[in-house]
Amino acid sequence: MSIDTCHQPPDLRQETAPLEPTCGIKNVAPSCHRHDRPGFRATFLAVTAAAFLALGMAVPASAAGMSKCTGDTSSMLDRGLGAYVLHDYATARFELECMIARPDDDNRLYALFYLARIFADNNGTETDHARAYQLYKTISETYSEPTDPDDPRRGPFVARAITAVGVYVLQGIPDAGIRPDPARAAEIFRYAATFFDEPHAQFELAK
Repeated sequence: MSIDTCHQPPDLRQETAPLEPTCGIKNVAPSCHRHDRPGFRATFLAVTAAAFLALGMAVPASAAGMSKCTGDTSSMLDRGLGAYVLHDYATARFELECMIARPDDDNRLYALFYLARIFADNNGTETDHARAYQLYKTISETYSEPTDPDDPRRGPFVARAITAVGVYVLQGIPDAGIRPDPARAAEIFRYAATFFDEPHAQFELAK
């Protein structure tokens, strides 16, 4: 199928509204409908891949911290989300970074997402918007292609991460030298709204 020329994917090479874990990851309700545009998605990934590689998005736990990581990744995720809900961001960050350091885990997406949320919280103790932005971009690049928009567990998280990238591009990140770019932010919102039917992206486009 040819690319939908009305909805070209955004270029993220030039250089936010949340999901809460209180209902449990497995119970996240789907909020999107499948748009069968494989060419559209492939082009989006092609134009963004170089940027992610250049920025070096890996977020491993420190060598000292890794020696203290215990349990399997499901236990790490449970402890991390439990601490996140209690706003114990230092503990949540440690557990989630331990989990991220374990490659190819099915739950890694959720650890990346909530770690990004921790860094994005202006009222928290770990605020770092440049890192939050990078983590959201990592999710967008890594999980956009393999994630079905109708997947009730993964789709909403990927869609919200893409939208969060758009919010950062719209507002800019002064500490990271990223200037506001409303036109490019609109492209990112359009991708999330069109492919994932993401309501927050649709709201941003309607402003």
